[in-house]
Amino acid sequence: MEYETLETIMNSPALIATAVGVASAAVAYTVGRLTSGSKYKIEKEKTKQAQIQLEITKVENQGELEKLRYDNADSDQKRQTDLIELRRKHELEDQKGIREQYLEDKERKKTKTLARITLKDQRKESKRQHRLQLADRLVQLQPVLVEYLDSLKPSEIQEDPDYLTQRRDYRAELVKKTLKEINENGDGIMDDIVQKESDPINTAIEAIINKLIDQRYPLDDKVRTPKMPKELRRLIKAVL
Repeated sequence: MEYETLETIMNSPALIATAVGVASAAVAYTVGRLTSGSKYKIEKEKTKQAQIQLEITKVENQGELEKLRYDNADSDQKRQTDLIELRRKHELEDQKGIREQYLEDKERKKTKTLARITLKDQRKESKRQHRLQLADRLVQLQPVLVEYLDSLKPSEIQEDPDYLTQRRDYRAELVKKTLKEINENGDGIMDDIVQKESDPINTAIEAIINKLIDQRYPLDDKVRTPKMPKELRRLIKAVL
């Protein structure tokens, strides 16, 4: 504001002429009133000094005007420099924030990875401990397991093919005799049974035949269908 006011004053011929005119009028008025030569010279010298002082003031004001111009230019330059520095500071802060966010994300991913690895290792260790417990349990149950496996082996009678053949032949003979008896004493009932394609040996007759076979050629039911010990059942359940 100060710069613009001074510039207006210094660059306005009308204002300068007015100032000079006022000074000249004052001088003329003073001269008109003077009657003495010495007083006239003195006043004339004062007027001259006033004009010189006016010129000096003009020059000084011009210097102040230039100074203000340079000061304003420096202020603009400084303001531009401050703005550039402020932008640079914000950019650095943004870059720093981005870098910190990147490091945080990286650390978070690393933590999750380590957690997954730890959980995986824990599961592996749990499975390993489970296998060790099963192995220890198998060692403890070895006598029971051996006894059970031995019970699954066929007996000497079952391993004799001739014995099994004789058993089957005896069964066929009993069935044949039974069917013959039914046919001879059943008034043609056998023909009806054959035509209907049903089993002529009912459950009661089959039970009698099986009983006769077991009496002639017995088999050990315990050997045929051994029962698994409860210790082994628990072990299998633990494994499964």
